[in-house]
Amino acid sequence: GLAILIFLIFWFTAFLLGKWQGLYRRFTANEFLADFVRQLVKLAILAVGLVVAFELLDATALVGTVLGAAGLLGLALGFALRDTVENYIAGILLSMKQPFLHDDWVAIEGWEGHVLRLTSRATIIMTLDGNHVRIAKSKVFNGIVINYTRNPERRFNFDVGVSVDSNLAAAQNLAATTLLEMEGVLQDPAPHVDVQALGDFNITLRVFGWVDQSL
Repeated sequence: GLAILIFLIFWFTAFLLGKWQGLYRRFTANEFLADFVRQLVKLAILAVGLVVAFELLDATALVGTVLGAAGLLGLALGFALRDTVENYIAGILLSMKQPFLHDDWVAIEGWEGHVLRLTSRATIIMTLDGNHVRIAKSKVFNGIVINYTRNPERRFNFDVGVSVDSNLAAAQNLAATTLLEMEGVLQDPAPHVDVQALGDFNITLRVFGWVDQSL
């Protein structure tokens, strides 16, 4: 009865610490890493409570047997669930490196959208179409990740066609000046215009400008 009572105390403590999310946010601002630490603490407390309960029952030999069986079972499951284990380890490494945070705008494996959350197996983003896309963590860790939010300044560009008889210098200056007068376009770096293509009937100008996406 005492062993059961002590195990229940450890279980209740693990439950309370698992619900206390603010405690882990004090150690790290990364909510993904904080959630991983929270789960690790819960498992550690439950494991200690189980060992103490077995010690009170004078079942140390049983503890060794259970741990040995758990080790063999874990090894077997590791081979059987290799992809799952790979994704889980990749998630831990991603949480430590922090290539992106919650609500960052990223491009991963050809998918672009806001980061919603990082589960134990996948990174979930929401595209502009409102679709939820799950990308395996191993692909995120080994792939190319473009984080558009990390740098607040972002460049945009568009093409404009002008007549072959136009004064190119005047057209380029007009496009750059017009951009400077538009609200939201940064003056530093300043807009600029390049000649993109020469055609038989028109000339294509490519206009570049910068905006502060944090505003």
